[in-house]
Amino acid sequence: MLLAFSAANASTVSANIESYPFTDELGSFFGKGEYFYVYGEIDVSRTDIAPEDLRIHVYDDSGDLIRSYKTTFFPKNGDNSYLSDGYFLARINIRDEGEFSIRLKIGDTTIARDYVEIGFVGDRLIELDLRDYSVNSGKLLVEMRVENMDSEDHDVEITLAVGGLEKSFDVFVGSESRKVVEKEIDLSLVGSDNFLLLGFARVRNTDEPELVSRAKFMEIAQPTSSGGLYSYGSLEIAEIGLSDKVFYPGDILGISVKVRNNNNIELPYYFEYSFDNQIFKKGDVSYIQAKQDAVEVFYIEVPDKDHLDLTVKAESLNSKAEYGHTFLISKKTSEFLTFLKTSDVDVNAGNNVTYGIGVINTGNQPDAYQLSVEGWNTFEMNYSNLNDDFRLELNPLESDIFVIQFEAPESKRAGVYPISLVVCGAEGCKQKSFNLNVNQPEFMQTIVEWDENQTVQEFKSQIDSFEYTFTIRNVGAGDKNYYIDFESDSPFEYAINNRNFVLGADKEREIGILLRPLENKDFNVTLIVEAQDEIVFEKEVQMNYVGRSMITGMFIGSGESWTPGLWILGILSLVGLGFVAVNCKEYIMRRWWTHNVINYRKKETITPKDPMPGQLPRHYQEPKTDFQDNSFNSHRQQ
Repeated sequence: MLLAFSAANASTVSANIESYPFTDELGSFFGKGEYFYVYGEIDVSRTDIAPEDLRIHVYDDSGDLIRSYKTTFFPKNGDNSYLSDGYFLARINIRDEGEFSIRLKIGDTTIARDYVEIGFVGDRLIELDLRDYSVNSGKLLVEMRVENMDSEDHDVEITLAVGGLEKSFDVFVGSESRKVVEKEIDLSLVGSDNFLLLGFARVRNTDEPELVSRAKFMEIAQPTSSGGLYSYGSLEIAEIGLSDKVFYPGDILGISVKVRNNNNIELPYYFEYSFDNQIFKKGDVSYIQAKQDAVEVFYIEVPDKDHLDLTVKAESLNSKAEYGHTFLISKKTSEFLTFLKTSDVDVNAGNNVTYGIGVINTGNQPDAYQLSVEGWNTFEMNYSNLNDDFRLELNPLESDIFVIQFEAPESKRAGVYPISLVVCGAEGCKQKSFNLNVNQPEFMQTIVEWDENQTVQEFKSQIDSFEYTFTIRNVGAGDKNYYIDFESDSPFEYAINNRNFVLGADKEREIGILLRPLENKDFNVTLIVEAQDEIVFEKEVQMNYVGRSMITGMFIGSGESWTPGLWILGILSLVGLGFVAVNCKEYIMRRWWTHNVINYRKKETITPKDPMPGQLPRHYQEPKTDFQDNSFNSHRQQ
């Protein structure tokens, strides 16, 4: 699809956008999570726009932006400082299924659009690798290796895209075998000296579109952009060769020059070469046999420029040959992308969990990447795919994953821990963050501080009461609901300052309880602390009845010396005390218990609230009360 827009003081921009692998009988259909390329040609001359402003945006069928991708720009004139006529390329990965809109944008302006459908593709059957390519006499010779990984023979259709030109041909590949294929393309049909070379292979003999398999490679082919040959006499510069097709500033480039003698006699000659405004002469005279060639080899350091202007010259008596050529110098880029396995991960205290961060080398140079972890100390790296320096080595467009095993000690507090993974390459670092959620049993997230000196108590009568205090601390993550409950083998009355309450993380509260027995006998009370409806603490307290009063002991202890009169007096005294006790029991107990409860309550500042009947935990028994004090809730536990 070809679109155009114009703005004030701007030339018209037009672009042709294509998806890769190429449109076939399936349409623009790719596999879920499969990498594919969006590429095309753009016609523009805008010195006010940088190439990095040209981006690919992916929208879902609702029109929502999913992701924006940076494009790689290849100018036809070799000048990458501004947006000009050239080619663009973006590597896309969509992990959802459906139909998506692909839009090429400069800023907020869409200049071209297309769409793709993402679905299930199936297992990969074919692998296509670029082995080598060369440019000679206007012809591009591409050498490829096709591998059939299936147990059946297949006819494989291979499509090459060179610039805007596409060529397809069929190759038969036997089961579980490889085949080397060569293809020649006439560059005069491409119309550019700087172009992209893309490849695509798919199984031909299948009726199921899900079995279609795609493979691809990407290279930048850069033949010479300009040059000229001048000669007279018998000498000729027959051929010039470079040790590398693509070279970068600072590289040592080997150059070979073939000098030809077209004369019938041997000729002496002098040889020199020049580049970057420097002239280098070979001091000694050389000789070429009649009708033979001589090869001159020299090495230069590639200058930090966009072009290499090279001139070679061979000169003899009455003969001279000179060849000048301008070669494009590639720019080294060490860009890379990172991606996380998931946004968050859970682990139980005492266990470990494996996590990964992926790295894609989107530059044009091999690079080594190092990983550092921030926010967590106990982890182990998987070194199986790392070099001796514990770095991940990737060639251009290769990807791999740092695998880390995070260990959560048993003592690690429950909570959400933000962790940053920092990947550093040759020209910078990238950081990705995620949350490690540590889980612990509830009983490990609460600390109850209890004084053992109050575990065993003694009482002589039912008017005795006992005070118990202990502290509850929330050492877990987030707020927790707490509830205090009781279990006993004997009835008792109690008052409590906080029975049902909420504690935030790292908060604590002191609990006070008053207990009064209702029967003169030994008995036990189990105090239960629940957090989030789970028991996190239990403590059994003992109440031992010590029995007789002083008057009764006095009477019994001196019984042997008593006279009948003293016996009668003692019996009457006991009857009188019993009468008083029966008539004053309720008054004494009310006054004693209320006095203790009110005094105890004055120490607290939180108004206690008993839980509603429908919210009580399983240990709760409906209390029975003999009295009610409006300033405090007291209960009788049966």
